[in-house]
Amino acid sequence: MAASSLVPPLPADAFRRVLCVVAHPDDVEYGTSSAVAAWTAAGVEVAYLLLTRGEAGMDAFPPDATREMRTREQVAAGRTVGVDDIKPIALEVMAATAGPDGSAPAPA
Repeated sequence: MAASSLVPPLPADAFRRVLCVVAHPDDVEYGTSSAVAAWTAAGVEVAYLLLTRGEAGMDAFPPDATREMRTREQVAAGRTVGVDDIKPIALEVMAATAGPDGSAPAPA
């Protein structure tokens, strides 16, 4: 991709608030935490909206324990980059499950 086809960066004073909306706890860390850290250091107000609480993300723990652990981890990670406003909501998690014979579900 040629450099001329890239979207130019926004000016430093182009925005004062950012809402990061992600599906799961820790998704924002894999995609944008360095940008979030730069924004908060520059005085930009950043909030996170998590659409789930991560209860289906770890097979080794029961959903309730996973939900609480991943929420605590997300709050700590957000604070590390300057985010205190973290709102997890509880949309139902649709996990893929094996069929009655142990086979994987058929593709949609």
